[in-house]
Amino acid sequence: MFMGSISKGKSVKGYLRDGLLEPKTLQTRHAQLVDEMTNRGYNHISPLLDVDISHLPDGKVDIDRNIEDLRNRCEECAKRIGQYETR
Repeated sequence: MFMGSISKGKSVKGYLRDGLLEPKTLQTRHAQLVDEMTNRGYNHISPLLDVDISHLPDGKVDIDRNIEDLRNRCEECAKRIGQYETR
């Protein structure tokens, strides 16, 4: 999603500001997700676009903010997060 947005010239400034994106780690993170999908038996069919991200700032992911974002957007994620927090 991020590479597609960047390739179309769309701003990712809000994601950077909110600690939800580290552009310099997009390729590594994508590879990790592909590995996880493969391990779970999913067919990966979304190759990463080759996009110049050199003009973007490094960014820093705020893990707590990401967890809160998932909790608010996904009921199933909220349940899983709740289970994890009680361990």
